[in-house]
Amino acid sequence: MASVAIHECAQLPLHAVKGQLLELVWPKELPPLRYALNSVGYVLQHRPDRCLVGSTFEHAFKDEAPNLELAKAEILPKIAAFLPDLGRAEVVGCTAGLRASTPNHLPLAQKVGDKTWILTGLGSKGLLYHALLGSEIAAQLC
Repeated sequence: MASVAIHECAQLPLHAVKGQLLELVWPKELPPLRYALNSVGYVLQHRPDRCLVGSTFEHAFKDEAPNLELAKAEILPKIAAFLPDLGRAEVVGCTAGLRASTPNHLPLAQKVGDKTWILTGLGSKGLLYHALLGSEIAAQLC
C-alpha cells in the first residue's frame, strides 16, 4: 500500500485487505446489463461479451497474486444467488489488488503533516466516499 510508504502515514492504523475479481464470458441467453448490479456480489458488464464479478475480502493472505480457485469458490456462489446463469459462465480472467482499510472500517480524511493531507482507508467503498471526503478536505483547505 502506497500510503504506508509516506513518512507521515507510517503510524496510521491501516491494514491491507486483498480483493479479487473474475472476468466471465457473458452468457448469450442473458440480456445485456444496462447498469451494474450490486447485491451480495457485484456484476459489471464491460464489453458485450464479457463482465466483471466480485469480489473477495481477504484479511489473511499469503501474497498479492490472484488465486483463481479461491476467487471462483468465493465469488461464483454469490453471483449465482441472483444470476444463476452467470454462476456457470466461463471464467476468462482473475485479477487481485489491495484495499487500505482501518480497524473500525471508517476512512481517514485528515491532515498528517504541515502540508500533507491523507484520504485513505476507504476499503471497498471508495466510489461511495471519495467525493464527499475530498470535498470536506477541500473545504478545510480554503
